[in-house]
Order: sequence, then C-alpha cells, then structure tokens
Amino acid sequence: MDDDGTLHSPFTQRLGTNYIPSHREVAQISAILHEPLQQLSALDVQISALQAAQTKLKAAVERHIALCHPIRRFPNELLEEVFGYCLPTTHLPVMNALEAPMLLTHVCRLWRNVALSMPKLWTSLHIPAPYGRNRDNPELDFTATRLECVEWWLSHCKRAPLDRLSVYFSSAGPVMVSDNQSKLTLGTITEHAYHIRELTIDLHDTVLTEFSNIPPESFPLLEKIVVYGFGWGEGTARGGGIGAGSVWKAPKLTKIVWNGVGDVFLRLPLDWKRMQEIHVVPGGNTEPANYLTHMEARALIEAAPNVANLKVTLEPEHDIEYLDLPEEWRTFTFSTGVNLSKIYTLSHLTSLDILDCIYRESGGEKPEEFTFLSNLLLPALTTLKYDISYDASRRSKDPLVKFLQLQTRHHPVLITKWRVSATSMNQGSFFECLTLMPKLQHLHLRSTDALYNLRLQDEENYVDAGEYEIFPSDNLLDALLPAPSRARPAPYLCPDLKSLRCDSADFSVRELRSFVHGKTARVGTTISANMEGYVGFCEFSIISPPSFLTDTRISSAHVVKYCPAAPY
Repeated sequence: MDDDGTLHSPFTQRLGTNYIPSHREVAQISAILHEPLQQLSALDVQISALQAAQTKLKAAVERHIALCHPIRRFPNELLEEVFGYCLPTTHLPVMNALEAPMLLTHVCRLWRNVALSMPKLWTSLHIPAPYGRNRDNPELDFTATRLECVEWWLSHCKRAPLDRLSVYFSSAGPVMVSDNQSKLTLGTITEHAYHIRELTIDLHDTVLTEFSNIPPESFPLLEKIVVYGFGWGEGTARGGGIGAGSVWKAPKLTKIVWNGVGDVFLRLPLDWKRMQEIHVVPGGNTEPANYLTHMEARALIEAAPNVANLKVTLEPEHDIEYLDLPEEWRTFTFSTGVNLSKIYTLSHLTSLDILDCIYRESGGEKPEEFTFLSNLLLPALTTLKYDISYDASRRSKDPLVKFLQLQTRHHPVLITKWRVSATSMNQGSFFECLTLMPKLQHLHLRSTDALYNLRLQDEENYVDAGEYEIFPSDNLLDALLPAPSRARPAPYLCPDLKSLRCDSADFSVRELRSFVHGKTARVGTTISANMEGYVGFCEFSIISPPSFLTDTRISSAHVVKYCPAAPY
C-alpha cells in the first residue's frame, strides 16, 4: 500500500465484476486487507478525536458569539415595549404556554425576569372556570389547579389596574357551585375588586346574585361591566334579580353591556348621566324583558346624554304587551314627559347599533309614524349598524333616508362605517343613503335571508328583488367606480370607500374586474390579469352568491381567490 492510500492488489481487474473467487483466493484477499484494515481503524480513532475537538471548540466559539449578540445589549426598556406588542389582539390573554405573555417566560432567564417584572403584561386575563374532576384521576380537581394558576398570574400585576378581567363558568347546565369554583369566580373578583377596570362575567345564577350585591365602594376603578346571561342549552336566560344589586353604583362605572340577561336593564340603579357606553341585547322571545319601546328608548338617551356607544333593540309597544311581562318591569322612572315629535340632539354618540321598528301613534285618521331615529340629531356619529323590522305596509319615505336628510340640514354627515341589513330598505332608498354619506369608508351589506331565500325559489321574482330589499348587483359596483373607469361620466358615490362586504350579491365577473381595476388605479397600483395580489382596494368579500347563477356571474370561489374577506 502506497503512502497516498493506493492499495496494490492482484485482484484489481476483478473488482466491480461478477467474478467468484476460490477458497485459496479468499484467503489471499484476507491477507492483503489485514494491514489496510488496521490503518483504517486508526484513522477512525483519529477522526473521532478530531470531531470531539471540533464539537468542543465549536460550542466554545458559539457561546462567545452569543455573548456578543446584539440582543444582550438590547435595553430592558425596549424589550418591555416589544413584549407589550406580543399580547393577543383578537382575544384576552389566556393561561396558555404557547401564547404571550406565558410564552415570553419560556425563552430564557432574562426574558422571564423581564416579563414577570412587567405588571402591564398581566393586567388582562380570561378565566374559564372548569366544572368537575379529572376522569382518570378523580382526586385531581381541575378548579383547584386553575385557581392556583390564576393566583400566580394576578400576583405579577401587583397593584396595577386590571384593565380587563373575564370570568366564565363553563357548565352545560344549572349545577351546584363548589367551594373552589366560588373561590375561582367570585373570590377572584372580590379579592381584586380594588383594581379592576373592566369586568366580563358569564356565571352561574348563584354567583351572579352574590356578585351584584358586592358593595360599590369595593370597585373604586371599575369603568365597565359586561354581563352574559344567555341560557345554557334550552334553559332560560340567567341573571334574574341581579338588577336590584348595589354593584351598579360603582363610583366610576360608565359602560355596561347587558347581553341576554334575565332582568330588566332599565331597572338598574345607574348614574345615567355618567353612562358612555350602553349595549342592551335581549335574550330572545323566552326572555324578552330588554326589548325597548320607542318611549323607553327615547327616555333612555335623554337620561344618558353623554352616551358615545349605544346598542338597543326596539319592539312595538303592542308586541311587548303581547309578551305578557309584569307591569312593574316596564316602569322607567324618568320616562314620563317624552315627546317623540321633539328634535333631540345626542352630541357625543359616535357608534350606534340599532334594530329599529315602526311606531304609529294611536288616534286620528292618519296616525304619525316614528322610529328611534325620528327627530334625532347625531352630529358625532361615525359608525352605524342598522336594521329595522320589516313592515310591508310602509308607504312613506324610508326612515333612514329621512334621518340622514335631517342631519344634512343641521350638520355634516360624518358616518365612515355602515352595516345595513338587506331587508331594512329597498334598492332606491339604499342608493339615496349612499348619496347622503359622502365620507363612507366601510360598507357591509348584511343579508338576513328572510326574503332572499324565498325569492331564490323563483328566478322570475328574483329579478325584482330591488323593490323589496337591497340586492347588490352590477349597478352598485358601477355607482362606486371613479369617473375615468365608468361607462358614463357621472359623479360616483362614496369616493373614500375602502372596503365592501356583501353577504349575498349578483355581480358579473366583468363588472367586478372593472371595479377592482378602477379602485386600484386611484392609488397607482396595478393588478394581474387574474386579479390576484391587488393591494389598492383593501377589503372585498361575497359570502353567499345565488346558487342558480350562470357561468358569467361571480362565484364564491372566485371571490375568495381574488378578494380575501375581512370582518367588519
């Protein structure tokens, strides 16, 4: 064998062939390989030693490089700023090791120390209170374990204000509340009442009642309460009787969300003039206590003149009486003297979510009609979510059109976000409303499917859809196009429109292409022939196009591919 590793062998010509050596030749080959095999073993030992040395040296080098990494010189103050942006934005933080802030404590010791020293990372929390024990290990109480985790979490916010605390009792039905469940829910609320700013609760009736009776002085910082009372399964709404509690007198309480609670919102002992946000969502026909009459709704806003965010559902007075509610439930102490014919200005209201209805005064040959929006001035309104109970006997001008015309006579219309149900008005009124909203940026046409599904059964009636409700077609896209992109040089509606969402629509592919091209051209962008990847018009979605549309109409698959949906 030469120094260069070449192996001299009489069998070189036989290598790589099908030659079968004899017994004598096998012994000869073994003798030839004796020394090379020893040399190969020695090389393996040297390689192993070199690899070990390489691994050791590489680890030392990497540790020194890590010592010089810029992140080590990153100021803790900036690290805290970054951590603040890591918190979830679509939901409250939860006790999950895969989400911030818990995730930040599992990276390194420095990050853990910084995260645990930042009270603001731990000032929001959603607490689901589990029910029952571990099936495999009955001695393991889920609630006790959760209680320990909650106590650990809230200990790191120290005495900083608890910005948002949500407590949810996860039970499939009415059950007895254990001691640990009471500690986890009511106990946590009571212990930290002194620094809670916003509280969301969805709890068992027993706990809700105890909560409502907590003295108001226990919540010196409480600004908002959200109460969920929808029944579990087929049960009725929860929360009956909590309206008489004292917690609603908390000194800084200005916002309240009453969601499906089985008690009358109007009976709450609130400081109404201080209220800035009021959301009242009825619990359905089984718990109708929080449907408002027009008199009650007007009395409510007159009693709360500083409200900025309002959500209410109205029903005609005769419908509410039909629900056979106790008379004392309809008593609103400051509802006397309400005059719907009088113009009233709500100066601070910026967001309104309303399910309206028609109210007709009794008496006279031609009774006057009112809605919640009648004779109401909202100079600061920027967000409107509008629906109205369908009334086939309506003959007068659309209530929303009348409302917008009233606004234009007194102040500019500042509405930038509008969600409207398709059955709330006809096509003509819809276009008239768009004309009266020059600053509109976000439009959502919401289909309730009430009339829409009936017409889908008859294509002939489908053609006349615009006579009964809003039905988006090519005419809408054409009206929203900039002048250079339109077939006729007429003024176009909503020049600042940035997003359009239609739950149901009948757009042609050709008009949709023209619309997107026209909108993107305004900001100097271009799109490819298949319309993928455009960025000019930021949001466009169609949820459910008619099923009988021909190949020349737009389909749901097209829209999902071309125009990703964004919620409004």
